[in-house]
Amino acid sequence: MDSRTIIYPTDFSACAENAMQYVIPIAKAMKCKVQIVHSIDASNMLKSEENPLRVIEEIQILDVNAKTHLKKIKIKMEANGIACITEMLKYPGISWLPEYIKEHRPYLVVMGTVGSGDLGNKVFGSNAYRVITKTDFPLMVVPKDATYRGFEKMIFATDFEKKDTENINFLIKIARHYKAAIDVVNVTETVFEREEEKFYANNLKDELSKTVRYGKMDYKFLFWDNVEERLEILLKESNADLLALVNRKKNFIDRLFHKSIVKKMMYRTHIPLLIFS
Repeated sequence: MDSRTIIYPTDFSACAENAMQYVIPIAKAMKCKVQIVHSIDASNMLKSEENPLRVIEEIQILDVNAKTHLKKIKIKMEANGIACITEMLKYPGISWLPEYIKEHRPYLVVMGTVGSGDLGNKVFGSNAYRVITKTDFPLMVVPKDATYRGFEKMIFATDFEKKDTENINFLIKIARHYKAAIDVVNVTETVFEREEEKFYANNLKDELSKTVRYGKMDYKFLFWDNVEERLEILLKESNADLLALVNRKKNFIDRLFHKSIVKKMMYRTHIPLLIFS
């Protein structure tokens, strides 16, 4: 697949539909085409004891309805000047999505998720976290209650590893279009960690200075005895429009993931999360 492709998976739920308000402007800004994909889940029907002919009829109805929904989304995208294609699969749940992403190698994946009080809202909202842990491509998770207002402030939470230069460069490409400010933030629980992270931060700055210049980027070091709590406070204080995290199984982000902060943010925050792997 063209590297300038955004994959937009949808189950036609409210949370998936809400993610589209981010897909359209980002696709226009980054000059991406969009691959809209839906999978028909007929597994429960196939397990039922209904008349086989009736089951076939119900699956055919699902198929027709899905094609109609996909066509409507495609028309809306094209009306906004976005080139797009649709694809319909026949797999249960959402387990197929990580492999689909790996096969198509997109520029970005954008999908919806639900709020804490709405976990019954179809498969995508409640299972987005599973996709996050199994993909190696940038993935934006949009809460059902998020309202697109452009991007003026982006927060990049990091433990300052060398690969972060690649992730920040990706973020800058989006930020530059919107003239958005980026705060590169590290939260530590002890003074020792704080000094250690400053050393790595300086290394990261040096690496970035070799590859990119962006005047609206700042580095912040925050000390708090509860990393997760401080990060949530920061989002409120800064009125951020996007939170970017790196899915690494170590250090700062390891603490965030293993204490389920990302899950909590997916279900409670009103801004999108951009997850790098």
